[in-house]
Amino acid sequence: MNHRRQARQQASQQELTELLKSLVTNCRDPARLVELYYWSVEPELAEVMRQYLALPREVSTRLHAFLMLAAQDPGSVNLRINGDGEMILSSPLAAELARRLNAPDDPPPAVH
Repeated sequence: MNHRRQARQQASQQELTELLKSLVTNCRDPARLVELYYWSVEPELAEVMRQYLALPREVSTRLHAFLMLAAQDPGSVNLRINGDGEMILSSPLAAELARRLNAPDDPPPAVH
């Protein structure tokens, strides 16, 4: 009985080894394999992604835009939670973009 279990485990291990070899050999983008490895060793990443995907589309779009902007300097990101439970993410890069977006355009021409 123990011999059968051991044989099944060896066969299963061999199938897994063959599958991994096939993935590596046929992969067009090795960086994707590295990403999959990171996902496998960081289980909280999968949790965060599930929660991100469950967000309303408008919220996830804005969060994604913020994260992409802050990716240039992730150490500059700050997080505050106020007494009302409002969470505020901030970044100097996001602040600069907000200033540019909110800057008044050229004043309209004077009408006499």
